[in-house]
Amino acid sequence: MAVAAAAFVAVFFFNISFIAIILSAALMGWIGHRFLPRQFPADRAHGAKGHAGVGPSIDLPPCPPATWRRAGLIAVITLALWWGPVMGLGYGLGWESTPAQQGLFFSKAALVTFGGAYAVLPYVAQQAVENYQWIESIGNFPKLSATLATITACVVGVILNLGVKFSLAALWPGGGSLDAFVLVVAVLAFVVLRTRKNALLPLIAVSALAGVAWSYIA
Repeated sequence: MAVAAAAFVAVFFFNISFIAIILSAALMGWIGHRFLPRQFPADRAHGAKGHAGVGPSIDLPPCPPATWRRAGLIAVITLALWWGPVMGLGYGLGWESTPAQQGLFFSKAALVTFGGAYAVLPYVAQQAVENYQWIESIGNFPKLSATLATITACVVGVILNLGVKFSLAALWPGGGSLDAFVLVVAVLAFVVLRTRKNALLPLIAVSALAGVAWSYIA
């Protein structure tokens, strides 16, 4: 809780770099577990079987054995798919053009973005822990486990910062008066997601239609 609160304060009030916050959290967890193991315990969720907290998942076909040739082929194909459009935009429209700048920006963001990955973490946790048993051995490295636990707490604070900023911008657009329609939709959406966690996509669709309808009424 303290780490999450500190991360929120750092990014919301002092605008400290997200990368610096994550690195600081990792260092704090590593050192903290060594000198204050009770305050920085190894999180059971990182490496303990049965703590993935996931629901049903699809059955994937068997994965081919890892080889240097296959790894190199995958790297060439994925890098071409990634940088091909970016390079094409840069040389075709100029590196100062908006599409090229967006390509470079999101390429950099993909290397340091943590919040977006939370959408696939349950499935990854299930496969990595229960199926392939890749990360169960992390429990044998308490310093590493404590580091990951501290980073997780830090990311919670960063996500809270995003939620607060989005809420302020939506509820008081342009710094003006309170938008009652947005407030009502937000409260209803919160209630729906608390009672029916699988209703996200229908909720987004209904909210979009409600917004369009409100734009004609208001």
